Amino acid sequence: MNSRLIELALAKQRLTLRSDDLRQQFAAAASDWKPAFSVVDRLRQGVDWLRRRPLLLVALAVALLVARPRAVVSLAGRGWLAWRMFRGLSGRLREVQAIGVGLGRSRKAGVASASDRRSR
Repeated sequence: MNSRLIELALAKQRLTLRSDDLRQQFAAAASDWKPAFSVVDRLRQGVDWLRRRPLLLVALAVALLVARPRAVVSLAGRGWLAWRMFRGLSGRLREVQAIGVGLGRSRKAGVASASDRRSR
């Protein structure tokens, strides 16, 4: 066999062993997060369950509206206000990104910073 092929096979074997080791280390580190992931999984399953039963949500909303109309109207008003604020802020964020301010992200190609312009 060619010595180059032997070197490549050994390198592949080392990489495979290193990959297995890293996978085991990741699994050990991720086990600390298992309770949090299980809570998120249960919440997601609950949301999926409710999505399959939209009439149940409608019945619950109607029951709340009949039992406590003022509370529902007040909560709806607050929800509407929060939604409008969120939409306004997300629109402003898109405007800021459109003018080239990255907010922690890398600059787009072709946009030179002030320090780049001074060095020319």
